[in-house]
Amino acid sequence: MELYTWYLPGNVPVIVSFPSATLPDQGTVTGVNWAIADATNASQTPISIHPRCHPDARIITRINVPGPPDDSRFRRNPGVRVKMLAMTVGIVGLGLIGGSIGLALRDPSRRIVGYDPVAKSQEVAKSRFCVDEIGTLAEVAQSDIVFVAAPPDSVVDVLTEIATLRAESTVVTDCASIKAQIVQWAAATKANWFVPGHPMAGHEKSGAKYASAWLFRDARWILTPVTKTDRSAVRAVETLVKAAGAKPVRLDAGEHDRHVAVLSHLPHVVANAISSVAEPLSHHEIGAGSWRDVTRVAGAEPVLWAQILGGNAEAVSAAIDSMIEELRTAQAALTNRDQLLTLLHEAKQIKENEGKRAAKEAAECEV
Repeated sequence: MELYTWYLPGNVPVIVSFPSATLPDQGTVTGVNWAIADATNASQTPISIHPRCHPDARIITRINVPGPPDDSRFRRNPGVRVKMLAMTVGIVGLGLIGGSIGLALRDPSRRIVGYDPVAKSQEVAKSRFCVDEIGTLAEVAQSDIVFVAAPPDSVVDVLTEIATLRAESTVVTDCASIKAQIVQWAAATKANWFVPGHPMAGHEKSGAKYASAWLFRDARWILTPVTKTDRSAVRAVETLVKAAGAKPVRLDAGEHDRHVAVLSHLPHVVANAISSVAEPLSHHEIGAGSWRDVTRVAGAEPVLWAQILGGNAEAVSAAIDSMIEELRTAQAALTNRDQLLTLLHEAKQIKENEGKRAAKEAAECEV
């Protein structure tokens, strides 16, 4: 392994490591050009260096010290040794959410280690650079902070196992869409190192193949700590949540489950219902934007959503009852134009007020 100092514009050197046997001659990634012509020159000055510009390249650190003269395009310094204190982030479950966490937190100061019981999921996550390394559950549990992005029915079992494997200082959080059972486990076991969480972001497609570094950008990331949860653990998780681009929000677990039943789970039930109503039709291709928007999440992973909806059955059932009542009211108003206009005006006002609240919250967050 050799280390090289690559000088970027502005004379900011970046220490990059390459195994000497795999040192590339030139290449390009996502529009960033880089090349090595010989020991002292390069064919093009890079605008930036991504830690994964080459499968075997890794940025060790970035240091702000005087660099070469402005007319020096590129310089390589073999043998430079730089030590850096880096945080290790562990991810258990390398699907859409786990893979996206890895991409969102990618930074020279963080080492991302992942584990998934499915070998194919590990391969995809590694090939897409969602993680730096694949490890065993025991190895991942030794990380500074561990994100458990496992299916809801598996989370408590995974947490129970991690409890016996973790380092004394390891902080653990989860990403499950329902919190009641998980919070009960946290309270019963007095696991003060565990911070229950739920990123309010997702996609109808599953797997690390669809993972994105932007998935959590401006999304709310709910945390539901219990009485015994260590406050410093909560702050540590909130710091990484912000680093991923999300906005941390603290809620009571019961309040969380009631809210997501309406704001997340009910839309999936409705999307599935509308898709079933439309199934007998022979010309689905004439459906426009409203059809695509309303039914998009009907394509979500069935096994996962059976766990989510079944795990929050009481709150989702109550939300469905409210939805049925609203549909019956709308059905009755179809033959009364005044009632129908009133319903539509009320819904429009509700949506406009929702937009104003969201804009106000966004402005407050920026301040």
